[in-house]
Amino acid sequence: MNDKTSIIGGSELSYSLDLETPAWVVLNGLEEVPEFRTSKGERKTTTINDTVHQFEDEMDTPQEQDITCQYHKADADQLAFRAAARNKTPVLIKCVYADGDELQVPVKLKNYGIPSGAPESTKYFVCTLRRTDDITHDEAAS
Repeated sequence: MNDKTSIIGGSELSYSLDLETPAWVVLNGLEEVPEFRTSKGERKTTTINDTVHQFEDEMDTPQEQDITCQYHKADADQLAFRAAARNKTPVLIKCVYADGDELQVPVKLKNYGIPSGAPESTKYFVCTLRRTDDITHDEAAS
């Protein structure tokens, strides 16, 4: 593999219920890393009193990402995350990519559920991560 290529495989998603002093816990069973990006637009706020065009930042998008995880009934850490999702609890999310880059984002968990599936399929749970503040990026040295 080209050493300039970053991959998602081998990445790790962690959460912390403590927003002030994070104690990171790996979320096992994650099917794929959600998309974390900021896309801020501007909206025109010019009035007839202005001599030049005025703009304000809009809300950035996307603010919500869904995650899907394999349901591990005996995993106490996953149980704590599922309980937080059911209760719509604010948590911190940290994603460490395989190349060492990482990001942190405060989110509110919501829309917890168990999707339907064939009887022989693996049980999953899904929930939505609703971003509540900016994403913090930390790029690893190359």
